[in-house]
Amino acid sequence: MIVAPGGYRFGDYWKLGLPVMAWWLACAVQIIPIFWRFHPRSGLLPAPTRGATGDRPCCEGRR
Repeated sequence: MIVAPGGYRFGDYWKLGLPVMAWWLACAVQIIPIFWRFHPRSGLLPAPTRGATGDRPCCEGRR
């Protein structure tokens, strides 16, 4: 509906869409870590528990 009356071509959408998408990506990479940390040890995941041996996680090595 927009392409024919406006005389746009498919490449015209890339000319504006690619810079806008890059801008959103740059902003998101800066803003998202304020709420959700990228590193898994930032407190969102529980720390691994230690087994009876004390030097490895509780389920490691059991078969």
